[in-house]
Amino acid sequence: MSKHRPPASPTSPQTSAVNADSSIEAIRAERSRVFDELMRRQEYKLLQAVKARVESLPPVPEAHAPPANDG
Repeated sequence: MSKHRPPASPTSPQTSAVNADSSIEAIRAERSRVFDELMRRQEYKLLQAVKARVESLPPVPEAHAPPANDG
């Protein structure tokens, strides 16, 4: 059986069973995990926007060597 996590929800990060009886450490760990997931999603969206912007720009012309100075 695979140990991979199921795919994350496209709308909200998965939350584990943290409740009022959970330890402070467990709550902090879950909060940190959710924060990291949200940051990854935000970074992915920004990278997609940058990629789309770069692809919409005209190609950069090839650089040519400067002309030789015959003098």
